[in-house]
Amino acid sequence: MTACSGAYASPMKSNAMCRLTRPFALVRAAQIATLALACATMLGATGEPDPKLLDPAVTATERESASKNLGFAVPAAPASVKWFGGKAQDPSDGTVTVIQTFSMNQGGRSLMRSVKMSLPSGVRFVPIHMNDDAATAAKNMSSSAPALPVAVDMDGAWLMAMGLPIKPINVVVDVNGTVRYVGVRSDALKKITTELLAEKADPAKKAKPRPADADAKKN
Repeated sequence: MTACSGAYASPMKSNAMCRLTRPFALVRAAQIATLALACATMLGATGEPDPKLLDPAVTATERESASKNLGFAVPAAPASVKWFGGKAQDPSDGTVTVIQTFSMNQGGRSLMRSVKMSLPSGVRFVPIHMNDDAATAAKNMSSSAPALPVAVDMDGAWLMAMGLPIKPINVVVDVNGTVRYVGVRSDALKKITTELLAEKADPAKKAKPRPADADAKKN
């Protein structure tokens, strides 16, 4: 039995077979390596930032939950979400977008203002008030409209669809409507979004919704 062919054969036939199959094996190995590199690049493009950019306030469990939509479109806002200060926003419509959840009970207005001012021109900011005392927040915004469109997630359904915890967290969406980063620090948003603004939209890469049965398949 020969090491090359894996079958009993004469030495002459074995050497000939090795000479014929070795180039194909090398080409195949190169193809596999190239594919692996491409896959790694794709995965890296959907939200594995430098650890120094990550918000330490977001726990590992919260990050895992919030990461379920990485590589997919932002779930559509449920009908229960109320908008104040402007029309409803679609975070996956092809504009580089920063979503930030906040609460008036957690210094939300000042945080929202500082993040908005730090973002480069051309980046859309979509603040979402968590369902933490949402009724009071909606009442306040009805009497004093914010300077930009703000969503109030009245029953928490939108945050749940996105897998976001009931605490401030940032989500970054690219020009193809794809969720690229979750749980990054607010002071890292300028750097991240500046890089995303340099990318060109590709209709072939338009974000798709996360499959409804994704959790069932995972389990």
